Amino acid sequence: MNYLASLRNLLRSKSVNSGTTTAHTILTPQRLLTLARTPALENSWYFIAAAAFAICNHPEEIPKIFHMALVQSPNNLATAEAAIDQSNRVTNLSTDGTPPQTLESIIMSCENIVNKLKQRQIANELREALLKGAALGGLPRCINAMTLLRHTTPLDLRESTHIRQKEGLTHEQERARGREFWDVVYGKVSRRVQGQMETAYPDMLDYALDHVYGPLLSFTGVLGAKESSLVVIACLVPQDVNPQLKGHLRGAQNNGATLEEIRAARQVALDISEWCGMKISEPVAKL
Repeated sequence: MNYLASLRNLLRSKSVNSGTTTAHTILTPQRLLTLARTPALENSWYFIAAAAFAICNHPEEIPKIFHMALVQSPNNLATAEAAIDQSNRVTNLSTDGTPPQTLESIIMSCENIVNKLKQRQIANELREALLKGAALGGLPRCINAMTLLRHTTPLDLRESTHIRQKEGLTHEQERARGREFWDVVYGKVSRRVQGQMETAYPDMLDYALDHVYGPLLSFTGVLGAKESSLVVIACLVPQDVNPQLKGHLRGAQNNGATLEEIRAARQVALDISEWCGMKISEPVAKL
């Protein structure tokens, strides 16, 4: 079975119908509008929400977020309804093998679409948030979300280069950057957390520093340190992992996020977790 066939099966299982919002669709126009109007997250709600949906294993909702971010003006219910209809149409056409050029003309025909520079920024930020989430919720879910996003992204907004390679950093430089990011996130308890991980399994600490914090979380070429921390929060909330969430709530503050931004990102992830039926067994950590 090729990937497009697999994608069609995934979407069919999630009950995405052409041009309509079904009873099984998670993101209704009102919910999408609620996300887009999140206080303190005017310029980040879309990639924070996308990361949470990927962790909740509902990648079919991410194109709706993408289309809402592209045509976010005016920010009202009619715009949300149009974004969902447009997203469903493009998603179904893409999985049916419609040429990308046709999809691009459909997307670009939208009214009130943001300028090309902003379009590329939105697309890049969504991809980067999903990639960072791979280290927190698993690569398979990241692959499904990223591939579905690609199939609903205009050709000229897709990424064809290796962004991190452009930095030209050595492994040692990446590792040093990762350690610095780690130290900022964990602050005065940084060494204690490292010790706990090394005691549990020395290779786990090496993996975290060499493959998660070094090349992934500490990379700020697309999302800054603050934005990356907010994505981490969005990825941890649905997984019911309070010990890690507590550290990263404080870490987001250390990376420059305001209390309002942190609380808003946490609430977005909580709302999405509830909509997706995620089971959270204890009160979610907060600042």
